[in-house]
Parts: sequence; structure tokens; C-alpha cells
Amino acid sequence: NDAGLKAWLGKSFSWAAYGNSVVAITAGLVANKAASAVPMTAIQTGGQVYMGGYLNPFDIALVALLGCGIAALSLWEENYGDTDGSNDSSRGQAHWYDGLQTAFTTTIRSQDVLLCGIISSLFEGSMYIFVFMWTPALTEGSDEALPFGLIFSTFMVSCMAGSSLFSIQIEKMRGERLA
Repeated sequence: NDAGLKAWLGKSFSWAAYGNSVVAITAGLVANKAASAVPMTAIQTGGQVYMGGYLNPFDIALVALLGCGIAALSLWEENYGDTDGSNDSSRGQAHWYDGLQTAFTTTIRSQDVLLCGIISSLFEGSMYIFVFMWTPALTEGSDEALPFGLIFSTFMVSCMAGSSLFSIQIEKMRGERLA
């Protein structure tokens, strides 16, 4: 049943966006607490290497990255894909770039895939511009220390509210009508 699968796909994305927002809100609050826990100080007098302050959230992120990397290495099984050799028998030895060539060809030949990629790139580009520019925009002309983690968490609450409202609306009307 295609309609049932499409409904579950939408719900899956909705729950993923909600869960992502919850994690981001929590990360912002933890980062805010960590940044204000210890003042930033130079490791050596007059040195260029610092610890504490706004560096603490990055240290926590590094620990989380290492923990997730270790978990992925130890818990995930390798996915070798099609191992029966049927795909590469006609063209000989498979190369590392064959997957990239296939993806590029598919993207260029399918207008839907190409447009989806362009739209995603433009959206992500605007998001990264915002990510890199919101802190300088808020601090320009002010020497006051701002709670960046709390501000970020507020942004993420807004994202969560938007995705939750969208998931409620999409059950009541077709997506084309929302646009």
C-alpha cells in the first residue's frame, strides 16, 4: 500500500526533525552552562593557547564525537552492498569512483533529482550563512557577554515548533496546498 508507506515516511521525517530539535536544544543548554562555568584563561602567561570559557562547548563536542566514533566502529557492521559480482562483471574491475559517476549521471539525467539537489544546496547554504553570521550580528557594537547557548536553544525551540505545526497541518491537508 503506497499511501500507507508515504504516510509513514512523512511521520518518520517529522519525528526525526523533532528528535533533532530536542537534541539541539539540550546541546545548546549544556553548551551555555559549560561556557559560563569556567572563565577563558591562557594556559601560559602571554600565550596564544586558551582553555575554558567559550572553548568548553567545543571540548564537549570533541568528546561526543570521539564517543560516537568509537560506538560506530564497534557496533555497526560493514555494508558491502552487492557482493555477488553481477554489477561489475560486464565492465571488469570496479573502481573507487564508479559510485560517484553513477550518482553524477543520475543527477544530471533526472530533473527531479537535480532540482531537489539545487534546492537543498540553496537552503543549506542560507542556513550556513545564518549559522556563521548570527553571533557577530548580535555582538556588533556591544561588549556585553551574551548567552549564546540559550539563544541557540531558543532558535531550536522555534524549529521544533515549526516542524511540529507542519506535521499537524500535513495530516489535515495536502502538501501542495501548504506551499
